[in-house]
Amino acid sequence: MFRFIRSGNLAACITAFGAAVLATNAAIAEYTFSGSGMQTVSNGTVLNSAIYCQSNTLWNASGGHSTTSDSATPYVVTTSFATPACDSVTTSRLVLTVWGGNPSLVGGLAVTVNNTSIADLSVGGTGDSNQTFSSTGINVYGSGSGVWFISIPVTSSLLYTDGTANQVTISLSDTVLTDGVCFDGRIAQATLWSVYQDSSLHNTFQYVVAEGSGDIYKTSTYTSSGKTYTTTMSREVSLGTANTDNVTSATFTALYTYGDKNQNDHVSLNGTQLGGDDVANKQNGSSLAVAPDLVSFGVTNCLSSTNTVTFSVDPEDVPSSQEVSLRPELAILAITSAPEPGTLALLGVAMTAILLRAARRAQQPR
Repeated sequence: MFRFIRSGNLAACITAFGAAVLATNAAIAEYTFSGSGMQTVSNGTVLNSAIYCQSNTLWNASGGHSTTSDSATPYVVTTSFATPACDSVTTSRLVLTVWGGNPSLVGGLAVTVNNTSIADLSVGGTGDSNQTFSSTGINVYGSGSGVWFISIPVTSSLLYTDGTANQVTISLSDTVLTDGVCFDGRIAQATLWSVYQDSSLHNTFQYVVAEGSGDIYKTSTYTSSGKTYTTTMSREVSLGTANTDNVTSATFTALYTYGDKNQNDHVSLNGTQLGGDDVANKQNGSSLAVAPDLVSFGVTNCLSSTNTVTFSVDPEDVPSSQEVSLRPELAILAITSAPEPGTLALLGVAMTAILLRAARRAQQPR
């Protein structure tokens, strides 16, 4: 079932049934040391469109809160994202990776985009009650020794469409002081992805975005702070179905944190390995262990009608030395196709009808 939406002068075709299914996937968060996995939170088919995705490293080794921090004093970071000049923005999310210090600590998070609030909530604690995998709301995923991945929808009208950089301000404060220790609040990364429309693109654009705490470890158990946890060495993430007719290009993009250079990991789409043996290796040039890796691969030749991505540090698949632990957090499949002949035919029929109607009116006596 399809419905048509007007965006400026453009007609966008999205799958209403798929959106309804996504909305039912929302769940209440529970901190899980080994991660809660990744699921699709956004998908669609839109005319004359593309996707923008940029990741900024925000970690400051001297920032965050200390054990003597005043809980009323927020830790504030400002960054920016220059989304492309376009006709309109269809959908967007801002995703953050925040270090809490340990799983039990709780912090306050406030975020603005171009001086307008998009989030104001508490994050952290092993009983964190924020939702996960919602297609419409804010999602919070907790894992490891107090790492929080937060995904925030951004109202399309807040983003500039003339190429002006969008200003993002992130404020973290302590809401709970536990045994004299504060929620740390340092931010490993901020990433903005946006699907936008531009009439000059002349295409049909399909996109799927999956997110979550896709933590993987090179062993099936991991001991931290005296506790041993069952962990996952590889994860398969479903990216749903796709129309593979008239495809001109397809790109897969992944966001990781805590990757290390010279520690191996694999990513594959539909069984085809992408990149080399060390994908998450700070390709942005940062030497910080917590900095993000945002990597993209052309996947036109391995695209299928049903698509699955696999992240792995399993020694059975990945040569030594493997990543001890790694956090895939975002997976995006973007498919560009030539405009469907049916769409062009409908436009031609509509234009012919308009011209015939105008000709008849011109012939009527006045």
